[in-house]
Amino acid sequence: MLKETIYTPRGVSKGFFPFLKSGFVGLKEGHYLGRQLFIRDIKAQFRDSFLGFFWAFAPAFVTALLWIFLNHSRVISVSVTGMSFPVFAITGTFFWQIITQSITLTMGTINSGKSLLTKLNFPRESLLVQAMYKLLYNIGILLIVTLIILFFMGWRPGVSLLLLPFVIIDLLIFGFSIGLIFLSLFTLVADFSRFISIGLQLLMYISAVVFPVPETGGFGTLIFKLNPFTYLVIFARDILVGMPVENLPLFLGISGVGVILFCIGLMAYKITMPFIIERMGS
Repeated sequence: MLKETIYTPRGVSKGFFPFLKSGFVGLKEGHYLGRQLFIRDIKAQFRDSFLGFFWAFAPAFVTALLWIFLNHSRVISVSVTGMSFPVFAITGTFFWQIITQSITLTMGTINSGKSLLTKLNFPRESLLVQAMYKLLYNIGILLIVTLIILFFMGWRPGVSLLLLPFVIIDLLIFGFSIGLIFLSLFTLVADFSRFISIGLQLLMYISAVVFPVPETGGFGTLIFKLNPFTYLVIFARDILVGMPVENLPLFLGISGVGVILFCIGLMAYKITMPFIIERMGS
């Protein structure tokens, strides 16, 4: 039996928690549709692309190999402690890809579902579920390839690897939350998505992805330490490689902020979606 929905002028009750609750209800109700949309996209990807899942991990490793080549050829000189530079660069780009894909895929949910939004009535949160499945798929492939490469480079898994799934989920939530807020506020401004792409490329160089935090002090060190992504990348890398964990309180604090941002972003998504659809259809 089909569910009956009654629309009234009052709409959803006002207030933070009613909107937040309706957002989580929408995620639950839209889970099946979001999963089916994800399956459709994966089938289309393999049908239209000869290389298939290769594109899920290629950008990260092209970036890492570029910096490994530059360091090996002495075009640049980067020294890290506790591990080789190739391991440092590969693990850094892996975790950075988790963050950047979480932001960009979430921000792209509206454009990917534009044809559905303007024609059908369905739980709008289905598009968020679709984006999350895409993230898990891409990052799962990237993780497997990363671990295989690290293994051939001499890395061996330790006990700390058991914590890696929780760290990855934490990075996903943080990036997804930022993408959700940007999506709700700036989705109809085409230039903003381009600014985000450029900004993330620049932000990579001050997030301890391919460069360690400078130990000389001064403005450069301050920029690294003011960047929350620095602590996320460093902590995640230490867990994967088996290094002593640093800045655990800061990592936990940033993780807590990520959960709060997710709740705010979900509420903003719920509030702004009717206005976004109205402007898309006009």
